[in-house]
Amino acid sequence: RSIDTSEAEKVPGFVCFISADDVPGSNITGICNDEMVFAKDKVTCVGHIIGAVVTDTREHAQRAAQAVKITYEDLPAIITIEDAIKNDSFYGSEVKIEKGSLKKGFSEADNIVSGELYIGGQEHFYLETHCTIAVPKGEAGEMELFASTQNTMKTQSFVANMLGVPANRILVRVKRMGGGFGGKETRSTVVSTAVALAAYKTGRPVRCMLDRDEDMLITGGRHPFLARYKVGFMKTGKVVALKVEHYSNAGNTMDLSQSV
Repeated sequence: RSIDTSEAEKVPGFVCFISADDVPGSNITGICNDEMVFAKDKVTCVGHIIGAVVTDTREHAQRAAQAVKITYEDLPAIITIEDAIKNDSFYGSEVKIEKGSLKKGFSEADNIVSGELYIGGQEHFYLETHCTIAVPKGEAGEMELFASTQNTMKTQSFVANMLGVPANRILVRVKRMGGGFGGKETRSTVVSTAVALAAYKTGRPVRCMLDRDEDMLITGGRHPFLARYKVGFMKTGKVVALKVEHYSNAGNTMDLSQSV
């Protein structure tokens, strides 16, 4: 409903607050163009970035961020895999692997067992959390980024798209990473685009490194799965029919879920 930064602006070292209103290019981002650099009008998940404060030190930034007051209107939410199934909330198309006749196999089976299996998600838990340094250079919108990312190309294209400049004005450097394991393949851009906007607006180098709790809150993780199975087998133990339905909790946007 509203964002009040008045108390944050009183914090020593406060420079500015950035949000979707400051984006000079496109606020639409993500692998499937179904994400936003900053939430606008509607927040689609816990951890959805609404804005960022820019200050002179990390400590002042943490104080200023806590001082920002946001008023929400509660909307119906889909939280679990079961919720998504009930509401027919799915991404992409259904992937099927079929072989033989299930009907025939189950009719011949001596025994049939069915049930459900839940596989929990995982945090990638790289030792170095997401971090980026953005340095404005030369022409308008020209930027050099030092990022902990597994995907320099997407970092470059997402930042360029957000700033509304050609990709050749964005240089991304990666010297080394403190772990990634797939968690920095696309989710690192969540931080990089925000930091680049802060550097663009202030005309000064800007650095951000997430705390562990912030990192786990906003970047997602490996998918939880729900499996519903039905298996037909003979008295000898031979399996003659197997039907398994796998449901993956893909979160609030597609990202790499279809590939997973």
